Amino acid sequence: MDLESIYNSKFNQNQLLQLISHWGGELKKETERLEIPLKYQEQVVSYQQIAIYNDLNQYKLPIIRMKLKNYDVEIMRQLLVELEFEQVIVASHYQQRKWQLSFVDLRFQSPRIYSWVLGAKKSSYSFKQLVGGLSNSPSLAKIRQAFNPQSIIDQFLIDCKGLISILEEELDGQVDKAFKLARKVLLQILIFNFLQLISQDNFADKLSLDLKGPIISNSLLAEINPEFSLSNQIHQEITTVLGKYNFILKTNTPYQQQLSLTPQILADFFERLVKSSDRKRTGVFYTPQEIVYYICQESILNYLVTELEIEISQKELQNLVYKNEVSPKIKEYSLQVDQLLSQIKICDPAVGSGAFVIGMLEELVRLRQLLTEQKTSYQLKLETIKNSLYGVDLDGPAIEITKLRVWFCLLAESKDNQLVEPLSTLRYKFVEGNSLLTRENNLFNLAGNKLKRLKKDYYQTNDRAQRRRLAQEIDSLLQELLGETFSFHFYFSEVFTKQAGFDLIIGNPPYVGEKGNKELFRKIKEYALNKYYTGKMDLFYFFFHLGLDLTKHRGHLALITTNYYLRATSADKLRADLKERSTIKQLINFNELKLFPTAMGQHNLITILMKGSEDIPAQTTVTYRQGIADIKTISKILSGVDNKTNYYSVLQRLLYEGENNYLRLEIGDLETILTKVKEQGVRLDQVCNINQGIVTGCDRISNRHLKRYDLDLPAGRGVFVLAKQEVESLDYNQETNFFLKSWFKNSDINKWLPELESDDYLLYLNHNLDDIPKKIKSYLTPAQIVLQERREVKRGLINWWQLQWPREERIFVGPKIVAPQRSKRNVFAYTEEAWYASADVYFITQFKNKINLKYILALLNSDLYYLWLYRKGKKKGNLLELYQGPLAEVPIKLISPTKQQPFIKAAELMIEKQKELTHLKAITWQDLLPPFIKQTSLAQLSSQLKPLYQGQAHKVRQIKIEINNKKVTIFSAKAKKGWYQVLEFEAKTIYLANYIKYHLENLLIADLEKINTTLEGGLVDKVKQIKLPQYTREQIERLVKEWITLEQKIEELKNDLQSGQEKINRLVYNLYGLNEEEIKVINKKREELK
Repeated sequence: MDLESIYNSKFNQNQLLQLISHWGGELKKETERLEIPLKYQEQVVSYQQIAIYNDLNQYKLPIIRMKLKNYDVEIMRQLLVELEFEQVIVASHYQQRKWQLSFVDLRFQSPRIYSWVLGAKKSSYSFKQLVGGLSNSPSLAKIRQAFNPQSIIDQFLIDCKGLISILEEELDGQVDKAFKLARKVLLQILIFNFLQLISQDNFADKLSLDLKGPIISNSLLAEINPEFSLSNQIHQEITTVLGKYNFILKTNTPYQQQLSLTPQILADFFERLVKSSDRKRTGVFYTPQEIVYYICQESILNYLVTELEIEISQKELQNLVYKNEVSPKIKEYSLQVDQLLSQIKICDPAVGSGAFVIGMLEELVRLRQLLTEQKTSYQLKLETIKNSLYGVDLDGPAIEITKLRVWFCLLAESKDNQLVEPLSTLRYKFVEGNSLLTRENNLFNLAGNKLKRLKKDYYQTNDRAQRRRLAQEIDSLLQELLGETFSFHFYFSEVFTKQAGFDLIIGNPPYVGEKGNKELFRKIKEYALNKYYTGKMDLFYFFFHLGLDLTKHRGHLALITTNYYLRATSADKLRADLKERSTIKQLINFNELKLFPTAMGQHNLITILMKGSEDIPAQTTVTYRQGIADIKTISKILSGVDNKTNYYSVLQRLLYEGENNYLRLEIGDLETILTKVKEQGVRLDQVCNINQGIVTGCDRISNRHLKRYDLDLPAGRGVFVLAKQEVESLDYNQETNFFLKSWFKNSDINKWLPELESDDYLLYLNHNLDDIPKKIKSYLTPAQIVLQERREVKRGLINWWQLQWPREERIFVGPKIVAPQRSKRNVFAYTEEAWYASADVYFITQFKNKINLKYILALLNSDLYYLWLYRKGKKKGNLLELYQGPLAEVPIKLISPTKQQPFIKAAELMIEKQKELTHLKAITWQDLLPPFIKQTSLAQLSSQLKPLYQGQAHKVRQIKIEINNKKVTIFSAKAKKGWYQVLEFEAKTIYLANYIKYHLENLLIADLEKINTTLEGGLVDKVKQIKLPQYTREQIERLVKEWITLEQKIEELKNDLQSGQEKINRLVYNLYGLNEEEIKVINKKREELK
């Protein structure tokens, strides 16, 4: 089959069907004329189904042919939405030669159209790879992937990564920071590739003012190193890669995507081809397009609902924004609605490479096209750019990409891509600066008038030299007045002259904590936003405050951030400001669903609010989906139809909870129950002490220490925390014993009872000591230079050899409840043994004798209290944060010692059961093995070993075994995920089969390392040679029975613990007087959160 011919020829139905039949599924030619609605009959020449394709799973995929007078995606969408199918393939032709082959997904509220443009005589590389690569009866998912533009983007970026490596290698040694320069060079060549799509008429005239330095790679390099130029070989490599792909100026939206590289690739290149350390340092994670367009649409909708003075229902406006439906009422007042859209003022104060600006540009123009036929797309885009859009970012290159993307959007609508408006039009619309270093508004009255006059002259002149002179004068004035600071009122004075602020502030601000970024926060504190500073806050909190400062009354702020501010102590000031100055319209909490694959630890939230207070309910959304989000899942959640997502309408007065103004997204019966619990109790910190564990100041020597100091110590060598072998080096005796304490980790905390043995030890050198034994001081001395750098030592508060924050020792030696700082479940343990731990463990100790710690333990470990902590406490995603603040707020019902007894006894029983379980789980397979003289192997145990694996893997990892009667199948874990089937054989007895299973499944890490380093051959050969102790039949039978008995006892204890948990739950429900309906609510929510 000639794919090149199909791709570059005009539409031919037989060729199309031949292509689809090549995929290998069942293709039935079923011709059926489809109805063309009367209003589209002038634009649609023909519309018919020509075939049905059945994939491997017998999913029916119709093949539609559509002939249009002119390509109109909206007509195409309206025709297809009437079909009863969920997904279709459409061949639409509308010119003498060009046609489109599209995959249309009708499952979305607004159908998604993914199209290949054929007959254009361009590179067919991607088409051959994706569509031409379909074979062997591909599933619907694989067919969909062949029409996914992301596939092309991902492959292109892989190719670019390879080119950067080649460039970096050639640049290395000739210039500093070779990676960054290589990336910059390739990015400029990529930009030039787009510029080649533009007519060359007045090319230099239009561009020269705005490009920082030459755009051609050799010239750029010559500017840095005059003697350097790219070799012909590298030029050829770059030309070959770029030549494989098709470039267009048109912007893809979530609803209509062409399988070519659009200017969006500039942002993808800039954002994704960075080192992970740079991404983490800047806190910049770029927003999925689905989220961008949702925020843009919701922001525009809220703007229209707020600003329209005529009675158009919210439902009509929703249908306009989301469904392109113009109601009779909107049609009647289309001029007023269009005028509002033309006047809107929008700013992204952390604009990055322009995702939200492009989204807003496309959405505003789309809506205005529905309302007016008097202006072309080019005119509408130009108006929107000039009147409505603004952006600021710290990153200069990102700003340049934003300007280029906006400019390319405009050029895509011009006739034959003619340059009409110069790029310099955008010079003072999207600017480099630090939004958070804001100055007061009233500083620049006289200078402001001068700036307005200069900017007006700048935009009006067509004289190139005059414009350059004015730009220099404007830049000098800005630098003189602002320096490193920024003023929105000064830069964007035209906005604040016409109205009191922006209508919309949108964006995805950087997520950067204060820890490790003190200098960044110190600078901000020197200027206007200092009044909003709180210790340990996140940088994005400032953007909420800034947004409220910059929007006009009843203007809107729409940001995507992490969800941590909902209940974080460091966000108390932020929540107070939101409560005082805004009305929250919408909160969408994505919880554990990952929107940013490059930021797996994040938990994201969309916030839309209005400046000013109004008594309207907030729409809140909380999803319980997990994993990495795809566009279908995101769309379902945002459309309000996802079955694993809860949707609420919460009154403003119910949103904020308590004196800290915690934000409450979920309401209902559970909220009523938790309120009942709170009203019957007192805070935990009123009956108990809550303390953080020990901060040593230096547990062990790290790689960071070795880089910073001249140390003759290995990484990992203990300082205050010692391994067993290091303790022995102290010449362990009565004198040193006094200071050595068993040291535990938060992972040592089991529910009810912690681990009581540890291989690590703490040198507990508290602040009461005047001196320490010479042996200990001698051990610490090699690390003295590290310990002396601690803040408390420098201030003279402690000796260099003392712990930084040792706490009071009574916390660790008396009765206590311990909890890990973060946990998926409520995990609280009780012990009276000496138990020392780090700052990621919290200790609850008694100070009111009438309240027994075991009573409190029973409450804290109950399901009701899990829901309290989940809903009322603090979380990071779905992880409970069990530190001092949230623990202090937990309500405890005060009852008499007599009434506490059932809880105490139940807790004591659980502690005993957990103690027994811990003991049994500590027994290993190796502990049960009787002495042996000889060893054997699988090859010796069976001569009928059947290899199942023929691949290249050679490393034996974790083993699992399945037994069917006496048939044994051995699996070995893959490097990342899944299992290899390795061997299969018949064992002589069922006991032998189980002996092999238990032995191989319980191999230690050291055993596996020995297997991989001492045995020869591939994976199958190594597994065959694994040594097993050789026993008699009776010994094997006895050993297997003993192991099975042990596993049964463990399972029985787990069941006993589960039964005991239910009894404690029932005691707690009765304590608070919950009825059966309320208990059902708790059980339902508990299951939902599993």
